[in-house]
Amino acid sequence: MKTVDVILSDVFPKYSGDLDKDFYKLRDLNRMAMKICDKNLKIGGTMVMKSLLGTYEHEFFDELKDWFKDF
Repeated sequence: MKTVDVILSDVFPKYSGDLDKDFYKLRDLNRMAMKICDKNLKIGGTMVMKSLLGTYEHEFFDELKDWFKDF
């Protein structure tokens, strides 16, 4: 049963200074948070999560299009 309207993810990996490495670590954490949304977020609900802009953000943003209407 999906029960909440908003999920806020405030996770962030230990910062290494390597933008690409940090991006991938954060992306993996965000994917885990998205699994929580799949089970708990109401349809039409909102998720707020951190992201890094860098070389590969477009790939992750494309992935988000499969999960969310707007981001």
